[in-house]
Amino acid sequence: MPWRYNPRHAPLVNFPCPITRAFVDTPGTQTTHSVHSPPHLHRTRCMPLPTSNDTTAARPDISYFPIDFTTQLATNISTALSSCTISANVIHVHSPSDHIGEIIAEENEYTALTVFQYLKKLAEESLKPERYNQLPDDIKIQVESIFKRRVSSASQNVGDQLWSRFLEGDQHPHSPTGRDLLLGNIHIWGLHPIYHSDDWVLHVANPSTYTA
Repeated sequence: MPWRYNPRHAPLVNFPCPITRAFVDTPGTQTTHSVHSPPHLHRTRCMPLPTSNDTTAARPDISYFPIDFTTQLATNISTALSSCTISANVIHVHSPSDHIGEIIAEENEYTALTVFQYLKKLAEESLKPERYNQLPDDIKIQVESIFKRRVSSASQNVGDQLWSRFLEGDQHPHSPTGRDLLLGNIHIWGLHPIYHSDDWVLHVANPSTYTA
């Protein structure tokens, strides 16, 4: 698939993304969420968003979320995702608190299953030092931190050593991957079109922040 992921970090509030402060709850406002939220995890609250072509576009049933895109899909979820048609060249990727990047889709029409398959492939791919060096400085810091936490379950020295080997160009089975490029956000919590825009939003979260 001729797709690409562009990491780009910014807080959701005050960020010039099609989802603006106009859609964010004010204190005391009661709304119904358009996506499920990870338990015990702060998420910027958004009003339900109608689609850009009235309300006719299908979207995945929220009962299927969260979806771990590093695993194999159950048949019923795969079928549900394949029935959701998307015609957006840009999918904004949002963590619970930040905009973390965009998926650029070089196709006129595809399905939510295609998005899942792309994310799964991205998460499994090795991150090349050349790609890492081209990232914005704030993203580079976060990628390094996420990687070291992921591999340093026994000792911080392990993460430091593996990171040094990566920077030296030594590709090994424990090198950083696209999972780290996505800042560990491997759970999908929602996918929907943006009001008055041709773009879509993908809500993701890092399971380590809300699971034991």
